[in-house]
Amino acid sequence: MAEGRDRWGWSLTSTLLAMTANVNRDRKKRPLPFVPAEFDPYATAADVAAQMKAARSASKRGVPVGRGNIEALKIMLPRGGHKEQ
Repeated sequence: MAEGRDRWGWSLTSTLLAMTANVNRDRKKRPLPFVPAEFDPYATAADVAAQMKAARSASKRGVPVGRGNIEALKIMLPRGGHKEQ
């Protein structure tokens, strides 16, 4: 049970570390994003490879930004932004 809690904690921590690394990475030096498995001490080489493969395919998919996408976002987001209560 303790190991499961430790793995869960590392999965959250590694996600935050990957996000921080991606925000600060130089896209010219490292075109592919960091994945959480790279920072997780419990992750196996197979986990890292699977997440890297998913990241590669996701970076190719991308959603082009156009008038239709922006209009869809305007419909979903409330007018006036967040209001304090």
